[in-house]
Amino acid sequence: MRINSLHDALAYFPDIDGIWQADNLPETESRIQSRLPAEAGPERAALLTQLARVHALQGKFPEARAALDEAQQMIPAPDSPAAARAQVRILLEQGRVTCLSMSPTKAHDIFARAWTLATDSNLPFFAIDAALMLSSIRPPKFQNEWLKKALDIVESSGDTNVRLWLAQLLFLQGWHEYDFRQFEGALESFTRALEQPLIIADETKGFALQWSRARTLRALGRTQDALVIQEGLLDKMRAKGKVNGHVYLEVAECKQLLNAKEEAKSYFESAYAELSANSWYSDNRIDELERMKYLYKKR
Repeated sequence: MRINSLHDALAYFPDIDGIWQADNLPETESRIQSRLPAEAGPERAALLTQLARVHALQGKFPEARAALDEAQQMIPAPDSPAAARAQVRILLEQGRVTCLSMSPTKAHDIFARAWTLATDSNLPFFAIDAALMLSSIRPPKFQNEWLKKALDIVESSGDTNVRLWLAQLLFLQGWHEYDFRQFEGALESFTRALEQPLIIADETKGFALQWSRARTLRALGRTQDALVIQEGLLDKMRAKGKVNGHVYLEVAECKQLLNAKEEAKSYFESAYAELSANSWYSDNRIDELERMKYLYKKR
């Protein structure tokens, strides 16, 4: 339930256009297409950048580049606020298309240009976006530099749209702290993120944050507290007819630590069934999958 890829990260980005349904990209594409004005102009250009993003997330890179080329032709007169905003959005999506087509190193200069233009043009919402992208393509040791720049912008702003980033940034900060074994700091970051008004109303993001908070509690040795949260998530998930391998895995791990090893087996089995079908997990976590299989088959 953490962010393992750019594809995952984009699902949590604020949606100022009101069009994104991250778990249903074809529906998002349909929404964008239905709203595209026939005439050239700033509104069509903005939506074309979002169409480029959804194309890229679906692996349709020629279509993504074509949409950005068309948007580029609609940029208003140079040196105007509208021109800067349009150019920043195009640069951000050009960088993301480059990243998603497996060339993150080439994207660095594009995101750096987006950052400079956004900061020089007083476009904090997009400066944060550029900072997050620069953070995402750097080695873990250096990611926090850009994350802190983004947090500084959010926490010094009273702009409602800019504040939309806060929960996402705290989520990322929490996992950065977790990876460096700063578990108390991670718990505080996840807790703060959950307190943000928009997260309280957003069940999907709240679910991921609750899971992350519980995972941190387990790392702190508060296994029973973690299990209560994960079982609560499991109940909500089942009530909606959904399955999530990460939740099954955490319930299993908690039960294993609490010496309910027989109970844990069925959860390890369910976790294995779901996560082995996840292409990222099967490519990057083969040892963990083998451990799950061993634990549920162990007699």
